[in-house]
Amino acid sequence: MSEPEHKTKALFPQYRDIFKKPGEGLHRFSAGGLPIIDFVFTFLGSAGIYAGLKKFRPKTNPAAGLGIFGGLWMFGGSLHYLCGVNTRFSNNYLGIKFEESNDSIEPIANDPNQE
Repeated sequence: MSEPEHKTKALFPQYRDIFKKPGEGLHRFSAGGLPIIDFVFTFLGSAGIYAGLKKFRPKTNPAAGLGIFGGLWMFGGSLHYLCGVNTRFSNNYLGIKFEESNDSIEPIANDPNQE
């Protein structure tokens, strides 16, 4: 039995398609459902940060590179979430689907601060 789908609204929907819609432009090239461009930019960003760390701290552990990659990957996922981009991960694994025509966050039901 699958969990019910959670529909939500994004904080910054105006930026949803800033790099074209999912499956269009550079995002149309994917491997296993993962857009290759997302992986490439995350890898290049983490390699650049790691190279900077090595320059100023030569004894930096190579495992730090994996931590940087993981941190940037989570940061990218958070940006996708905040902009309301429906990704395979958020749809299939978290059960979150963003509404296509959202302008803001819905107010919380029974919020005492709402009049």
